[in-house]
Amino acid sequence: MAGRSRRKKRKIKAIIVTILIIVAAALVFGYYFVNSYIQSKLDQVERYELSTDTEEEEVVEEGYTTIALFGVDNRTSESLQSGNSDTMIVLSIDNETKECRLASVYRDTYLNVGEDKYRKCNYAYSAGGPSRTITMLNENLDLDIQDFITIDFTGLVDVVDELGGIEVDVSAEEAAEMQEYIAETANLTGKTANYVSEGTQTLDGVQACTYARIRQITGGDFSRTERQREVIEKILEKMKDASYSQLINIFDSMTENNRVLVSLSDDELKYYIKNASKFEIEDTTGFPFDYASNTIGSLGYIIIPVDLDNNVETLHEFLYPDEDDYEVSDTTESYSSQIISNLGQYTATVINSEDDEDDEDSDSSSDSDSDSTTE
Repeated sequence: MAGRSRRKKRKIKAIIVTILIIVAAALVFGYYFVNSYIQSKLDQVERYELSTDTEEEEVVEEGYTTIALFGVDNRTSESLQSGNSDTMIVLSIDNETKECRLASVYRDTYLNVGEDKYRKCNYAYSAGGPSRTITMLNENLDLDIQDFITIDFTGLVDVVDELGGIEVDVSAEEAAEMQEYIAETANLTGKTANYVSEGTQTLDGVQACTYARIRQITGGDFSRTERQREVIEKILEKMKDASYSQLINIFDSMTENNRVLVSLSDDELKYYIKNASKFEIEDTTGFPFDYASNTIGSLGYIIIPVDLDNNVETLHEFLYPDEDDYEVSDTTESYSSQIISNLGQYTATVINSEDDEDDEDSDSSSDSDSDSTTE
């Protein structure tokens, strides 16, 4: 009896060991399969080598990482390296806590856009692509942006659709304005237009993209940037609960259809993909915080930071709350002085971005290089 009992125990142990070996083998195979699959897709990602003065940075687990997020209207050029950057967002990531902060740079902000030209900041992308735009942001806003991600209308639509939509509370004014542009968004992206009514609802990709585009309503571009940041937040929330197949489908769509342009390395992309569920959006804002606005000749409607250096100090406090030793650079101070020298006569009335404002639409500009005519 004792012998049979020992043999039975050895048999059970052998079965357990066999199962553990099979499970371990499956995990190892799965790990290498997933990594191999991700690598094969990374090889398809459209890359852009930045020609800025900053050095390439490896993934780190301390301090902050700053990345530029661009949304482009490239219907004319059909290239992610040109077009109007109607969405410019600075993303600050606390590498230790994974807390993220988003700061939209208003597209009509009057800055030095390179070659000692001062005009609307969204001119930089159409004139010199991501490199010129990042150089502009780094020099004017005293940042150290090392990388960027650019996406177009279709890319945004595909992401939202793959996630099953995002829940948004649409106001009556927003719904009415969306009706004006939703057919155009559908036509541009090759999708179907489903019209929207007032209230909390799940928006599909075309609806979400249109929601992020509209600006000829109360708040103008200020409220539009809020909607853009809201859409990003909602997407991140849905991605945390997304299935593996959904994430793979998103990745496939972005890479195979060339809907995204990045400067991130393979290691950086793998890091962000694997840690996606850990990131949290802590806060969002718009830049500049204090400004004057006016319609000025060939410049059209512009937002004048008053003063640039003070706004940049506030921006750094927002993006990097743990850093208390920041001082504005000589470059930013010189740009700030030049802006006031150029347009100081138009800055008598200064507005704080936290104040309520009925901002008129800004497409009255005769500056053909800087504006998108449909939004």
